[in-house]
Amino acid sequence: ALRLAAENRISEATDVLESYVENHPEHVQAHIELGRLQWSSGDYARAARSFEEALRSDPGNREAGVFAVLSLAQSNDEASRGRQVAILRTLADEASDEATWLLYALASGAARDSAGQVAALQQAATRGVTGPQLQEALGVALAMNGDLQQAEYELNQALDAQPGSGDVSALLGVVAQLRGDPAAARTRLEAALEGQTTLRPQVLTQLGLLLLNQGEFSEAARCLGEAAGLESAPPEALFFHAVCLQALGQNESAIKAFEAIARAQGPFAGRAALCAAQSYIEMNSLERATDALERATRGKGISEAEIETLQARIHVLEGDDAAARAALRRAISRDSSYAPARLESGLLYIRRQVLSEGVRELELYLSLVDPEDPSARALEVGALVEQLKQSQQSESAAAPAPAGPAAAGEQS
Repeated sequence: ALRLAAENRISEATDVLESYVENHPEHVQAHIELGRLQWSSGDYARAARSFEEALRSDPGNREAGVFAVLSLAQSNDEASRGRQVAILRTLADEASDEATWLLYALASGAARDSAGQVAALQQAATRGVTGPQLQEALGVALAMNGDLQQAEYELNQALDAQPGSGDVSALLGVVAQLRGDPAAARTRLEAALEGQTTLRPQVLTQLGLLLLNQGEFSEAARCLGEAAGLESAPPEALFFHAVCLQALGQNESAIKAFEAIARAQGPFAGRAALCAAQSYIEMNSLERATDALERATRGKGISEAEIETLQARIHVLEGDDAAARAALRRAISRDSSYAPARLESGLLYIRRQVLSEGVRELELYLSLVDPEDPSARALEVGALVEQLKQSQQSESAAAPAPAGPAAAGEQS
């Protein structure tokens, strides 16, 4: 069989080995050689079975185990993933090296068994199999399983074993974000960029998003812009860099970026078209705003409330208040908790001098937004509400009192 294979007579060599293993099912190397031939022919399903047969006779055979896992990986289905985990668990039980246990844990995670992944990594530790990569993987698995405190502990242990590791610092930054501690997250992410990290585009993106949420648009734009220029940049880096430019009032640059993202038809295409429409509205370019809004309707994840609210803003600029009111009614009927629709509705009532309704809508808006979010401009809207209330009170005080019965009699 080996001679036939060397002469590239693969089919004949396969037939010989299939006949041989039928008569000698315990011959481990024969099963492995048969699996190799089947692999080279692209018959991954049969190759996997051959390697698994070798493992039945020799459970600790690393060569058979690795090839079985690689063969099964070609199928990429639930059953194959389960078989991969079982094989790697067998290999891990027979081995005491970090790499095998790490593969077993990663396979468990790929099979969507986060609890199994944590258990595998903890089992490795109890058996004395340790190493910074295992601790790092355990930290990630614990975080994905919701145990953030223990995840942070394991990652700190990994960082102690690898001082200055940018990758571990980055993971600690993500855990800090999940814990709701943006200050610690920022410190960790900045440390990751100062160290050696293979995750630079992702770290820059996470740091940029954190700064964006804190209203530090210039710094966020710097981080996200650098991330967007790197190879393998996350798609959100490109999009949120454009969002920063928009927040900084650089509408032309923002529009150029949004339009490029929209044309690329990626995950942020619809959202980018919607943001382009917003920028066109700010520039009073209503025809382009309408066109961008129409393209946004074809994007994924764009709500009708968002579309109708922007359409209302266009109608207001066109001087068609009736059409704007109708669009806002549709927006609110689609999503009564969509804050921007309440804001625009309140401003439109005020424009029409219907102050009581305007105040009511603006107060609803304030109840729906995060007062700490700088983009919500809650302080400005709150100040406007107070000003309108004072104006209403002044008008009420200045209004003449209704005539009493005696005065009425005198007039008659």
